[in-house]
Amino acid sequence: MLFGAANVREQRRPDVRTAQQFVDDRELGSVKMAFDFRAEEAGDGWSVPSTETRVMALDDATRRGMGRYWRLIVPGSGLLRRQWLNGIRRRAENAEQAIARPAPGRAN
Repeated sequence: MLFGAANVREQRRPDVRTAQQFVDDRELGSVKMAFDFRAEEAGDGWSVPSTETRVMALDDATRRGMGRYWRLIVPGSGLLRRQWLNGIRRRAENAEQAIARPAPGRAN
């Protein structure tokens, strides 16, 4: 999981360097974000990848501003996520094929 914070009102990053500082941060004007990639077991050596983003604004004015911002970026964010997940799938499937065939110059 990745996490970060930004003070969007003052356009700066709070001094948040550890997970505990992230949890404790209560600075007005700040937004906290957490981003996660997961791979769930699907059986027969397969996994299902997924992503999740959580955002929390620490006051009402920032929450309203982030709501407007989020409505603008959601379509692009969704497209980017699908591209990431498709890339992961392609690499995994190519790795599966590479494992199934012998290396050049070697017999099975």
